[in-house]
Amino acid sequence: MLPFTASLAYGVRDNSLRVEDGRILLRAARFYQHDRPLADFDLARARVGGYDEIMEAQLGLRRNGIGLPGYAAGRFMGPGKSTIFALLTDRSSVVFLPAKSGPSLLISVEQPQAFLAALRGTHPASAAAVLHP
Repeated sequence: MLPFTASLAYGVRDNSLRVEDGRILLRAARFYQHDRPLADFDLARARVGGYDEIMEAQLGLRRNGIGLPGYAAGRFMGPGKSTIFALLTDRSSVVFLPAKSGPSLLISVEQPQAFLAALRGTHPASAAAVLHP
C-alpha cells in the first residue's frame, strides 16, 4: 500500500498545461491527459473566477479520476449529462472552457483572466499558463 500512496502523492504534483499550434494539452497526475484543438471550445462562453461561482462547471461523480481534498483530476460528470475534464489545485482561481462537443475543460491557473484573454487572442502575451501548485 505504501508504494501506491507514494506514487499517488508524487503524481498529483506532476501537472502541466501547454497551448501550442492551436491545441491545448493538459496533463494531470501522470495518469490523465487531455489534448484537443482550441477550436473545440466555445471561448465566447468561457468563464473565470472561483469554482463555486461557475455553476456550469460543478463536478459531479468521477468517471475516471482522482478526487482528494484540494485536488481533482480526470473526467467527471458535469451538470445535466455533460462531461468535464478537470485539473483543480486551487478552487479560487479557475478557468472553465465549455466544449462545443465532448468534454469541457476546468483548470486552476495562477492568472485566469490573462490566460483566457490570450486564448481569445485579445492579450499580447502567449497563452502559456502557470498552473497552481
